Amino acid sequence: MISSCCKPSKDILELQQINASLVDGFAKKERFYESEIKILKEQIRLLQDKLFGRKSEKIKSDSKEHQLLLFDETAEDTILNSDIEDTVEVPGYKRRKRGRRPLPADLPRIEVVHDLSDEEKICFCGCRKSCIGEEVSGQLDIIPALP
Repeated sequence: MISSCCKPSKDILELQQINASLVDGFAKKERFYESEIKILKEQIRLLQDKLFGRKSEKIKSDSKEHQLLLFDETAEDTILNSDIEDTVEVPGYKRRKRGRRPLPADLPRIEVVHDLSDEEKICFCGCRKSCIGEEVSGQLDIIPALP
């Protein structure tokens, strides 16, 4: 009986082999899932960059290429195209000026000047004060229509 106690039985060896194969299977699945998680995280990062990235770094959604072009043209194309290209004239346009349009010149104007008295124009040291600046404003007086 002592000899049977020291030797593992066939059932134990089979169970150990089954256990080892299960551990190997789980390890393979774990590596597979870790690689899938890594790929999915990279895809999430790329989609977030595409959605929230700088406009110059975004790729158009209709483009079939998955990489930004480093150069639009090759050096040879630019040399050949520079000789062949025609100049294109683009018609200019005038921008509208900002702010309010000036009032028509035919409207009556009343000039109001707020001036200091002669005593206030003389400084305490005896010098005459000079005009620093002036402000000009225009205001329309609206007379409502009679009912």
